[in-house]
Amino acid sequence: MGTSNDELQVAVKELKDKTPPPMNTMMEKQSRSDALEKRAARSKLTTQNVPPTTPVHQVTTQRKKERQAPKCSVCKQPMKGHKNVADCPKNQS
Repeated sequence: MGTSNDELQVAVKELKDKTPPPMNTMMEKQSRSDALEKRAARSKLTTQNVPPTTPVHQVTTQRKKERQAPKCSVCKQPMKGHKNVADCPKNQS
């Protein structure tokens, strides 16, 4: 019925081997020299230009319509230099 003490010791050892180490041991810092070597290796890597798999649609450039010059609401003449227009009723006074 009962299991022997040797079998229990083997089962305990197997379970300890399967158990991951505690979290605080995973947070150990790497040495400074290792970190500097890894950084130097990363900086030497070059990025490769990978073309897109789908073609980029050509975007048609639309011309902006230029804004019309403001005009007088009464005489419909351009407002630029409007104070010199003698025919406008606004300039009569």
